[in-house]
Amino acid sequence: MTRWLRFLGFMFCGMLKKSFDPNGSTILRFRVWPTDVDLNIVNNALILTYAEFGRLDYFFRSKLVWYCLKKKIYVVAGAIQVRFHRPLRRFQLIELHTEMVYWDSQWIWVSHKLYQVGRTENKLAASLIVKITFREGKVPRVFDQLLKEVGLTIHPRPKPADLPNL
Repeated sequence: MTRWLRFLGFMFCGMLKKSFDPNGSTILRFRVWPTDVDLNIVNNALILTYAEFGRLDYFFRSKLVWYCLKKKIYVVAGAIQVRFHRPLRRFQLIELHTEMVYWDSQWIWVSHKLYQVGRTENKLAASLIVKITFREGKVPRVFDQLLKEVGLTIHPRPKPADLPNL
């Protein structure tokens, strides 16, 4: 239940936040609540939920979500790679950085980095690469064409050498 409330809160705040440069990254700050942990740490499924919140925030703030809702375009995750570095514990303040790393004609790679916020420095807790695509019905949409229709300008980036082959 608390995840649904957090989801609705992110959606509402995403609608109120000012739009941003989609070439950059979004940052969400929130706490790990006691209902988010199993025995004493956050489980891997909730890390994926946090990443989903980051993608939703990115798409809300870039105004891409409104166009997709109007045209009945939906997002499909094709593959996810997660690396866990540190456990997240109750009441810990965390930051989620989300950015679009690379795309080709069909797939988009989105990077998520989850940090434990400390007094002097932030420590990487988990890093994720998610390969997504946009579909209209059963037909995949070309991302460049979708960006033109929405009126967004995102500068294409060269494929990073360390991008996993998902």
